[in-house]
Amino acid sequence: MRRALVAGALVALALAAVAVAQDAVVPKFEKFKVTPTTVCRHRSDTCQHPGGTIRFKISEYAEVRAATRPLGPTLGPIILFKKNFTAGWHQRHFSAKKLYPGQWDMQLTAIDTTNNASHPVDKTYHVVK
Repeated sequence: MRRALVAGALVALALAAVAVAQDAVVPKFEKFKVTPTTVCRHRSDTCQHPGGTIRFKISEYAEVRAATRPLGPTLGPIILFKKNFTAGWHQRHFSAKKLYPGQWDMQLTAIDTTNNASHPVDKTYHVVK
């Protein structure tokens, strides 16, 4: 009885390992955009909604990381968020308070549960006072 139980557990473990090893599908982004393309930092008479919104569609459950960096000077990225998302459409608002005026690049990357990393997707946007 005990041998049958151990053998059954080993078979189940082997099948689970094979199933995990076969997942070579990389998460993919579709229709990624940053709106508006000109983002303001603070509320004013000409800007009622500071910050911007990231919209994207992802092919499978994955942890998505959004990083932004200025175009021009070689500064490191600012991580806006790192969050798990299910497959489908998503949108996320981001603040531009700590970003200085100029051109910026937004980059999204995704890593699924079996550590398959997506190709990064990029969009540029402009930050104004």
